Amino acid sequence: MAISEQTSETIDVVYSIDGEVFRITINESEWDAFVERMLALAREGYRVSFSKNGDSMVSPRKEIVTFTTTSEEEAHAWANNMANQGYEVTITYDKKTKIYTCEAVK
Repeated sequence: MAISEQTSETIDVVYSIDGEVFRITINESEWDAFVERMLALAREGYRVSFSKNGDSMVSPRKEIVTFTTTSEEEAHAWANNMANQGYEVTITYDKKTKIYTCEAVK
């Protein structure tokens, strides 16, 4: 007898879209789709930020890492990696240059 229900870790996400802050809880399996949505919003001209596990987006910042790329896949992988390391990730997109600017703050 197999049990089809999977136990997946939940992630508390704090995110903002043009400064408006939201909180959601998603399953680990939903994380990639969430990051894809953030990238899509950035392409539409929004400034998006997010952090995993409910990390506050208003605490004092010490370390800033910036990454730029024209590749959505690279932006996704970088943002995912930095969020997994506990950084708050901010993504903007320049439609003229087609460059994603990704900033991670911790």
